[in-house]
Amino acid sequence: MRAEMTKRFMGFTATVALCTAAAASEPGETPPAQRDTPWEAAAQMGQIPYQSVEELRSFYKLNTGAKTHRQGALAISNADVKLEFGPTSNDLTISGVRISPLRPLVRDERGLLLVSRDDWVYWIDPIMRPTYLAGREEVQTVIIDAGHGGHDKGVQTEGGSEAGIVLQVAEELQKQLTENGLRAMLTRTGDYFLSDQQRVDAANVYPNAIFLSLHVNSASAEKRGPEVYIRSPLPLPEEKTPASAANAPRSAALAYAAQCALSSAAGVAGNGCGHTHFSLLSSLNMPAVWVELGYATNPQDAALLASAAYREKLAEALARAVSAFAHYASPQARLEVTDPPPPIAKPTKKSSAPPPPPRRPRKN
Repeated sequence: MRAEMTKRFMGFTATVALCTAAAASEPGETPPAQRDTPWEAAAQMGQIPYQSVEELRSFYKLNTGAKTHRQGALAISNADVKLEFGPTSNDLTISGVRISPLRPLVRDERGLLLVSRDDWVYWIDPIMRPTYLAGREEVQTVIIDAGHGGHDKGVQTEGGSEAGIVLQVAEELQKQLTENGLRAMLTRTGDYFLSDQQRVDAANVYPNAIFLSLHVNSASAEKRGPEVYIRSPLPLPEEKTPASAANAPRSAALAYAAQCALSSAAGVAGNGCGHTHFSLLSSLNMPAVWVELGYATNPQDAALLASAAYREKLAEALARAVSAFAHYASPQARLEVTDPPPPIAKPTKKSSAPPPPPRRPRKN
């Protein structure tokens, strides 16, 4: 059963969650990458700590020398997972799923490739070891938010408005999750408008919940496929740390599960997992993701989204992802391994210096 759930989590392609890189721990223990006490940085770029890819390879007990289709990229892997870094500063993939880094990849004076501590804590470790997430709790409620509605129709497709398409997917997803034994609630049940604050207020009354906001994308005609976003844990220069930052690692694990499942259903990789500063996600007190089901501006995506059968297929994929996330979010879920890796470095005192203002991320 555990192996089957792992396959579901990885979109039927890999088994990252069960890779032997994980260290044994008692249920509820927080992994070194997610503890408040920082580990000694391999390098400091300004005030931003970075770790070398070699340290990550050693920590997760991966191998070097894996083949990569991108010239100049560095890959570390085992039989279950492959992480690729580079060749550009914004290239990071985990088992073929593109991850948009919070900070650019850099090289030190020796030429070693470095990844930011933020990306390790908020992206890589939650995906590699979902049962080591801090604050794991049983998922009691799934909040499904159909975007737009009422006078706000969203983008138009040959299959109708975005508001109508995502509501149909939301209703089917609610049905699928209910059949899977999860309680699922819709923020809207008809064609009417809700503000972001109304959606947040409706969701935040539920304890032990997760939140999925469904949308249809638009851009240039060549872009296609699903993509999933989390609220960036890095605040904008003018704001304090967002309330959603505490849930960012769990949101990342949920986003990765959703992207794997949707990509498998769509038959196209899509744009992967990204981060954004959308206000809707900022005030939620639960793991939350923004799901783009495809591009209305792409002829292939638009034709698929016009199909009721395809919309049902997307809902089924999201239901698999949510069920898998709920499995790994449970405090009782554990990884069974034998040889825990040693710490990558000695802990140091926590710095009181505030982090520098992050770059404003943009949605690709």
